[in-house]
Amino acid sequence: MSDKIIRAITPAEVRYGNKLLYKNKIVPVIGIHETTLRVKGLGDISILDFKPIPITKGLLKRYGFSIDKKGNEYIYYYDCEFTLRESLVGSPGYWYIYQVRMDGFKYIQYFHELQNVFFSLTGIELSTK
Repeated sequence: MSDKIIRAITPAEVRYGNKLLYKNKIVPVIGIHETTLRVKGLGDISILDFKPIPITKGLLKRYGFSIDKKGNEYIYYYDCEFTLRESLVGSPGYWYIYQVRMDGFKYIQYFHELQNVFFSLTGIELSTK
């Protein structure tokens, strides 16, 4: 793991099923409250006790990403092609979404789905103007 500072997690960026670090163990979130997250078998825990899991090449491989022929892109194939590249600018350990290719479209119907996608891609909550 790099020496970069790991920032605190906010409740707005956590979704059900997200995996986070708690006492150096990867745990899934099953409940979200204003100041706590619920973990199966552990109950409600202060959000301040969790850390984000840094993206690593090993983690990507474990979750089904495969490396391309050049060795610089990690691609996930399922119903789409989702490609990540490790940033060569700044500190190591930063990744960016290079491209997403899909056959057809991913349809959304509800506003919360749009909010989730928008937040995931921008880090900004949609708000009225």
